[in-house]
Amino acid sequence: MTGRGEGGFTLVELLVALAIFAILSALAYGGLRGVLANHEAVREEAEELEQLQTAFLLMERDIQQAVPRPVRDELGDPVTAFRTPPERQRAVAFTRTGYANPAGERRSHLQRVGYGVRDGELVRYAWPQLDRVQGMEPVVMPLLGEVEGITFRFMDEQGEWRPQWPPPGQGAEAAALPRGVELELRRRGEEGTVWRRVWEVPADG
Repeated sequence: MTGRGEGGFTLVELLVALAIFAILSALAYGGLRGVLANHEAVREEAEELEQLQTAFLLMERDIQQAVPRPVRDELGDPVTAFRTPPERQRAVAFTRTGYANPAGERRSHLQRVGYGVRDGELVRYAWPQLDRVQGMEPVVMPLLGEVEGITFRFMDEQGEWRPQWPPPGQGAEAAALPRGVELELRRRGEEGTVWRRVWEVPADG
């Protein structure tokens, strides 16, 4: 009587086992690849959300420290403390207090800052001094990429929202701060999604 050796496998059994192993390996690899892809997508979304939150927190800090201190432009003309500049690359500019001075330099605790979109990025502008001189350029800090556009609105003393600040008829020296600032931010690739924030401007500046 002839039979296979103890513990042995026929060629057909080995081929079947290898085929099953190959199928299970392919399924496992596909599942692992899907998990890794999902993990990467979640990580990128978390990083973008963190950048968005950081940008909003910085804007909130600046806006809530706004003060009614007008400045002078390069030609010496008065500029309102809080305004929507005519330059396309900047959406809002204002004077804020709380300018940190860890080195103890002899300078003001006030700072002129602004926010806008440049080359698809939300950026923060900070000028080295309040009253500008010819050739003065701001320090530009990129905050968030893939930005399609931003829109600001400003609440006046009567609680009405205005598309620009100061409202028509207010001079540079007399213009008060808005009571509130609303921001709408649109990002590329997020069709139909508008990020909206509203911040109060302290009445005492």
